[in-house]
Amino acid sequence: MKVLKIIKEIIRKILAIILPIAFFGWIIIVLIDYYNASENKDPSFCLSKETKQYEDGTVQICTGAGYKVYRYNLEDYNAIEFGPFWLEERQ
Repeated sequence: MKVLKIIKEIIRKILAIILPIAFFGWIIIVLIDYYNASENKDPSFCLSKETKQYEDGTVQICTGAGYKVYRYNLEDYNAIEFGPFWLEERQ
């Protein structure tokens, strides 16, 4: 029984270190990509990239860890949009 308590305590301590580091690392990644989007640059940390072709231009989609970045290059609309992962493309 003492061995199990020791193992549980070690795991608890490891998680107490790793989880905050992972959380702050994720925050830094989101902030870097937000900054890049606000400066009209491409995001750095895309998990997947997609380009949709339309008659009047293209829309580039970057899906990150919990967020999406849309780059609209259309006849009537040129912009970059940063938002949560449930953000949908403008029509």
